[in-house]
Amino acid sequence: MIFKLLDKAPADILGGSLACATIAAMKGAQIIRVHDVKETSDVVRVVHAMHEAAALLGES
Repeated sequence: MIFKLLDKAPADILGGSLACATIAAMKGAQIIRVHDVKETSDVVRVVHAMHEAAALLGES
């Protein structure tokens, strides 16, 4: 579905896939099924760190 939205081949949609994973992580998803595990793991770690920093600063 992402490849249709971006009008790209399925092999060329890493950016779109990471965007979806970022949104899912920001909304609190506990499980995200992906093919690009290393890249998605990096994204989720960054989102998690941002949430923790915001919590320390009293932001939501």
